[in-house]
Amino acid sequence: MNTINRKDYEIAIFSKDLGFCSTMSKELRDFNVIAPTITKLPKIIESINDRKVDLVFIDLNTLKECYLILGGHPKILSRSTLIVICTKPGENISNSHELSTAGSFIYQIVRMDDDFTLSLQSILNWTKHNVRSLNLDRSRVRELNLIKERFENTFNILQKNEKVITKVNQKISQFENISDIVLDLKKKNIYDKDNFIIELSKVLNSWSDVVSFSYYALSPSKTSLTTIELDALKYKELPMVELGDEASNGIGPIAQEQIYQVAFNEMGLTTLALRIEGVSTHPELICFVCFKESKFDSLVESKKNWDLFEDLLSAIYRGVLIQDIEHVDSSEFITIWDALNIMDETDSDEFGYKFFNIDLLAFNRFVSKNRHLKFNWRGFFSDFLIMISQEVGVQCKITTFGSAQILVLVPAQKIESEFSTLKKVVESVEYWKYFSDTSVVIPRYVYPKVNLVPRSSSFYLSRTLFGEGSRSEVARIHENTFSSKDI
Repeated sequence: MNTINRKDYEIAIFSKDLGFCSTMSKELRDFNVIAPTITKLPKIIESINDRKVDLVFIDLNTLKECYLILGGHPKILSRSTLIVICTKPGENISNSHELSTAGSFIYQIVRMDDDFTLSLQSILNWTKHNVRSLNLDRSRVRELNLIKERFENTFNILQKNEKVITKVNQKISQFENISDIVLDLKKKNIYDKDNFIIELSKVLNSWSDVVSFSYYALSPSKTSLTTIELDALKYKELPMVELGDEASNGIGPIAQEQIYQVAFNEMGLTTLALRIEGVSTHPELICFVCFKESKFDSLVESKKNWDLFEDLLSAIYRGVLIQDIEHVDSSEFITIWDALNIMDETDSDEFGYKFFNIDLLAFNRFVSKNRHLKFNWRGFFSDFLIMISQEVGVQCKITTFGSAQILVLVPAQKIESEFSTLKKVVESVEYWKYFSDTSVVIPRYVYPKVNLVPRSSSFYLSRTLFGEGSRSEVARIHENTFSSKDI
């Protein structure tokens, strides 16, 4: 069997004579060619228009009916689609005056006689060669068009080259400024929140593109937003903003909208906000920076760099907060062994210390049983210890014994008020927000408990480590109610 590669070109049979279609299909199959049969003129025109056919076999009678339409088609005239007329014995194209003038668009005329198979093979081979040449020409034209398009694009880019380079340089310069600030702050020995603000202010004050800057932070009562007193040339003090409710989770969205409006009115429209996050849900500090107009435009265009600046500053600030917890003043935070010494050395009820133990053992067990949930231990203890240190008196001392015990040393004269304060702190903590799934339900019986413990290190260690203690001593530990008469 002679074989013609079907992928080389597309062939179709166009005729209203089904007998002709059947004969042509059988002949083409001998060459391993399966050609579709088309019987309607609009369909063959559509195939030619869509470049779905390269070679069309047509019988003489069908050609007589539509030679004017086919003969006028530009793709047939340009030989993009080739027409082959198949005549039966006794038929002659020269006998028809109309068809005798159609030679300009006819590719081949072949008689369906004894030599038809050889003639068909010759036509298929020649067509393969011509279609390849035509496709090569088309490919070259497409290549030239593509080269032309690339050249035009390159020319347009070169025309805009100066503006592009200027913008790139602005972005690089802007990123270098941000990088320098972050690197400079990392080198500083920043030890607390106030020191962080002072060091950041020094850098902003020296930034040549900065016109002015300011800060808003929550007041100690968390009921208002205030600016910070700073001695810097570019620093601008902003008016205090009163909040309707206590902001226990940082500067919330509504409060942010309020201070944004104040900052833009006071500092100008080329002002950007740096939202610095700590351990709260919302930002704990917002720095407003007013830039020169030229610098402001480039910063707005590349918002990602500004967002990165916020993230890096927040990371440094968060690290400062954790350091601040770990290095609380010695009069407030002490080691466990110092606390045990004080327990044994305290002799006077009037001038010594009383000892409250915050027992988190039940809470620890609850966390350990819910193994499918992650718990943010560091964030929890940071917040918890900060709350205790902020709420109790300055004469109190705080220490921890593992993750299950917090010991608070309270002056004997303030025992009742500090006991009440500690219970309020324990009850006000939102324990659920430190779990990976904040919808977790935490029963109240696992909440930490505040207990009064006797002045005895041996008892405290026995009770904490082994759960031991005499009945008389245990009776002195009050979990729910407390009165000075019970001491």
